[in-house]
Amino acid sequence: MAIFSLSQKQVSKQTSNKTRILAGGFTTALSLLAIMQLPAWAHSEHDKARFVAADGKDSGDCGNRFRPCQSIAYAQLQAKKGDKILVAKGAYPVTSPTELLQLNNLINPVFAGYSTIDSYQVQDPEKNPTTLVGVPPEYRALAKEKGFNVIVDGKSAAFNNALQKAQTQLDALQQRQQNVTCESGMAGEYTCNNIDLVSHVPLSEFEASAANDIWGHIDLNSNTEYAIIGLRNGVSVVSLADPSNPQVVGKITQQSTTWRDIKVYQYFDTELERWQAYAYVTADSASVGLTILDLNNLPNEITVASTTRSDTAAHNVYISNVDYSFNTALNNEPGLHILGQPQFNGAMRTYSLSNPTQPAAAYTPVLADASLYTHDASSVNITDGRAAQCDNANEFGCTVMLDFNEAEFRLWDHTNLSNAKQLSTGTYNTASYVHSGWWSDDRNYLFVHDELDERNRGMNSTLYVFDITDLENPVQAGTWTGPTGAIDHNGYVLGNRYYMSNYERGLTILDITDPTSPEEVGFFDTYPLSDAATFNGAWGVYPFLPSGLIIVSDINSGLYVFRDQTRAGDISIEPGTEYEVDEGGSLTINVQNLFDAPSSSVDYEVIPGSADASDYESNKGTLTWLDGESNIQTITINTIDDGLAESDETFFVRLSNPTAGATLSNNILAKVNINSLGVVLIPFNNDPLTVLENQGSVAVEVQRSGNGNGAVTVNYSLEAFSGEFDANDVSAISGEVTWQDGESGIKVITIELVDDAQEEQSESFVLQLSSDNPSLLASEEQSRKLITIRDDDSNQAPEVAEPAAQTIAAGTQVTVSAQGSDPEGDTLNWLWTQVSGPEVTLLNADTQTVSFTMPEAEVVLQVSATDDFGVQTSQQVTIAIEDNSDDGSGDDGSGDDGSDGDGSDGDGSDGDGSGSDSGSGSGSTPPATTPPANNNSGGGGSLPLGYLIAGIALVALRRIVRK
Repeated sequence: MAIFSLSQKQVSKQTSNKTRILAGGFTTALSLLAIMQLPAWAHSEHDKARFVAADGKDSGDCGNRFRPCQSIAYAQLQAKKGDKILVAKGAYPVTSPTELLQLNNLINPVFAGYSTIDSYQVQDPEKNPTTLVGVPPEYRALAKEKGFNVIVDGKSAAFNNALQKAQTQLDALQQRQQNVTCESGMAGEYTCNNIDLVSHVPLSEFEASAANDIWGHIDLNSNTEYAIIGLRNGVSVVSLADPSNPQVVGKITQQSTTWRDIKVYQYFDTELERWQAYAYVTADSASVGLTILDLNNLPNEITVASTTRSDTAAHNVYISNVDYSFNTALNNEPGLHILGQPQFNGAMRTYSLSNPTQPAAAYTPVLADASLYTHDASSVNITDGRAAQCDNANEFGCTVMLDFNEAEFRLWDHTNLSNAKQLSTGTYNTASYVHSGWWSDDRNYLFVHDELDERNRGMNSTLYVFDITDLENPVQAGTWTGPTGAIDHNGYVLGNRYYMSNYERGLTILDITDPTSPEEVGFFDTYPLSDAATFNGAWGVYPFLPSGLIIVSDINSGLYVFRDQTRAGDISIEPGTEYEVDEGGSLTINVQNLFDAPSSSVDYEVIPGSADASDYESNKGTLTWLDGESNIQTITINTIDDGLAESDETFFVRLSNPTAGATLSNNILAKVNINSLGVVLIPFNNDPLTVLENQGSVAVEVQRSGNGNGAVTVNYSLEAFSGEFDANDVSAISGEVTWQDGESGIKVITIELVDDAQEEQSESFVLQLSSDNPSLLASEEQSRKLITIRDDDSNQAPEVAEPAAQTIAAGTQVTVSAQGSDPEGDTLNWLWTQVSGPEVTLLNADTQTVSFTMPEAEVVLQVSATDDFGVQTSQQVTIAIEDNSDDGSGDDGSGDDGSDGDGSDGDGSDGDGSGSDSGSGSGSTPPATTPPANNNSGGGGSLPLGYLIAGIALVALRRIVRK
């Protein structure tokens, strides 16, 4: 029996009516489906093996080495992410392309060459030959890489045709694609329904072998959208400025792991007057901790803002109390939740984001036993009567955490970040691995994913629906069953659509108009080779981008950008998505409904931005259309003039929860700017300014923030602070600055200084802003600037000591240092120049220490020290040439070494007689220069000791070699 084979009954439960060809292994496939060892601690187990033997039996979970399974295909179905498949020696015939693909499984790698005798302890392909019989020639290298011996043969035409078709499909997974419309059930090589492919970025462009989770981000400064995709070896950010041609902005490379998770937090920085954003990345089976990415330099680059190691690893990360389109805070405080970390048995840990780059610990369970392991989590804000079931509920409702912990899900009141109270638990009869979930727009239902029910129970894709209208008693209300056995992984709700990453099925979209009975309305198969219950294909999906784009991460092939065609777009905000209103005024937003039904409705809600609930009166409601009524309904929002000095502020309006089958368009978000007079302030006010009396003038920048709504004038005055400052020190003691209507930004106040002839101490004054409208000005600190005037007449020249003269041999590196100070303690500017002698190159001539190479003659240098008034003091130094001639030698005698002369210093080399140290003879060559100190030449013509030792060693070595 083939080790890979499954019964027809098993196959029918795991595959769809589409092509079930699981072929691979050709040259192009090998790079896509590379085999690699996976790290430990996947989910709540780690590095568990599944065992296969030729005489095994396909039953159970293959986890007992003494009861192995018979086929790799069956073992794959039992394995969890990260488990290995170990195959014992024996012969296994290959009967279909399906069997070959199992060798290339990324998440559950296959290894051969084991033995049942030693209980699979050691891989030894030579000792334990494991043979595949009937392997196509192009598969030989792959099979041997995995530890298999192979017997190669040709295959039938049908087999080869199946391989060729799979080859074409695999090629598509490895190529960048764009603007492929789903027509007649196909988009190129992909099967589909009602979903168009906008673009595809393959793994090769990320320099990665596999992908994992994904999240989205819109930069509210530029309105540019981005995809942030987790990879086996890091995380990348992709610009969607041109959705059909995405560009990889950057990548942070990290420790390799199968699991990575990502969330984003964005907030308005009132000091910078800009939105700031950070991505939070966790990794399981790794030790990198929580990585916080700085997204504030997009689209130019991404960098690591900080790394925290309170949790060395984690399976997931989640942020509560944020809007998931903008990743901005809602009315309750956002919380960063670390899930499935090794410490505390994987229990949920919560951190405050009050300092986004240094999250502060807020909550850890006191008794965190294994039952509190949290695999994944989400949260829903309850604002109706159910909030009374929460002890920590406040004026903005109750934050209910949805905790998915393998055997069940739990509901927690976590409104207070430092406290969590369990409200209830829920489960179902077929629970195998309660994995993740999301809530309906009306917040009455919870959709739950189980990651192993398809594999363990032979089920098709199944989504479980729970009624949570009673937070203390969740009740199962329905299920959805898909057409294939592909595993459902993660999902999110937008309106009456549920977007699901469905592993080998790709992206699946459900109509949840009736939440208890979802119906499939669209899909796009990102893994066209199979629909089995194994870990290939779509890992994550993010449907919340304001543009309406849907982004998906695929384990095997990278990033996909989709356009959902299942929504007719009946309800939308008209005529546009950006509005302005003056502070204290009212705003009307038109909402259009083109849906043909007796009655329908849609909810709306105000989402805080830089403006919060104190800046507007109403924050949510419902629009209803009855039969015969106009298709236009209006949302009216009254803003509040709070009398505060502030810049223009922004909030958002979102449509949600359409009823009666109406669908939302892509225009369901409106951005509203509240125009104020703006705020006038002195930027960088915390930095006192020092000026010189003789510099002529001083300029101080004054900034008006906002859009410049209306003309404003601000007065300024100069007030004595210290010394004898008075009106005689400046040309004018007061003035005003005006911004015209529509004008904002920087204005400059120029103060003309009077340079008198008096010697006096430094004088300080304060530039003070004032206005008849106090709300126009920022804080007191930002409305004043301390300025100090330093007197030039009392200024003293710098003091510089004369550098010591030196005598240096030619060709030697010379270093000369100057010493000096300023009586007023100012920083001095130094400059070295050459006065006389052969021209030399001065190194570091603008510092206190200069260096150069000594020429053959004397050099004179000058060093100057200049203070900030321009007063200069200089000193000169002479560097003389060292005289190397010896008293005992003459013009016709030899030097110290006696070379080229009549005598030498003892060895008689190159001379015609022996000599003494004084040297004698009639040689014409001048004596050699004595080497400087520490020169290894030894000087005096004698051999260095090192050379002597080396020579002796060489002679000894030669004798040894001859022997």
